[in-house]
This record gives sequence, C-alpha cells and structure tokens, in this order.
Amino acid sequence: MLQRIVTVMALGFLLCGLGSLGYTANVPTSIEVKTYQGIPYISGGVGEEERDMLRQVEGDYNVKLLFAVKEGNYLSDVNVTIEDSQGKKILAAVSLGPLFYTKLPPGKYKVMAQVRGQTHQQVAEVNQHKQTQLQFYW
Repeated sequence: MLQRIVTVMALGFLLCGLGSLGYTANVPTSIEVKTYQGIPYISGGVGEEERDMLRQVEGDYNVKLLFAVKEGNYLSDVNVTIEDSQGKKILAAVSLGPLFYTKLPPGKYKVMAQVRGQTHQQVAEVNQHKQTQLQFYW
C-alpha cells in the first residue's frame, strides 16, 4: 500500500515537473454540447481519447456525420449546414473534428458539408428508432 502511494506521488511530481518545463498533457476532459436554434450537437474526434469519448455518447444522437479525404485522413473545421424539407436552415456549425453528432426531429433533411471551398451534400432520412449515418469524402 505504501509503495503504491509513493508511486502515485512520484508520478504526480513528475507530471508537475514536466509542466514547469513547458510540457502539457493534451487530454480532453469532456465534449462540449452546443446548440443551434435549440438543436444540440457535438463534434470532435481529432485524437483517440476524444474519439473514445464521442463513442460513449453517440447513442444519444440520431445523426452521425463523418468527414475524411478519400485517402483516409480525417478532416476537421468542416462547415456543416442542415436544412429541413422546406429549405429552412435548422443547423449551422463548424465541426471541430471528423465526427459530428446531432439530434434532429424525424424527417427528411439536406446535409451540406464544406471544406476547402468544396461543398458536398446528401439527404438524410431521420427517424426515432435508428441512427442515420452519413460519410463525406473529399
């Protein structure tokens, strides 16, 4: 027991020492839920820890978007716009990573994703019982 306490304390001192040398731990502690006109969304997934955190809450959202280049590299800073079937913008956001989740009422939506001046769009049919997944590749 004493050895474990000493080990934990030594690790704490080591991390504090690295911090004083300018090294910082870049470990996300939470994913921020944002809203646009009452529509909740989250995004991220740049690092493995962040992707794991998003996977833990993905069941709370009925729309999942993935952004990548055709070679397989993930994309971030993707402008996302979602319009309802009447063409009214119901969500506009910037995805902070390759994964973007939102919760929409059942219906048909036009989803547009823009990065590097190129816009791709797809139609999403959202229902209450299953997560709608769209993948965008540039």
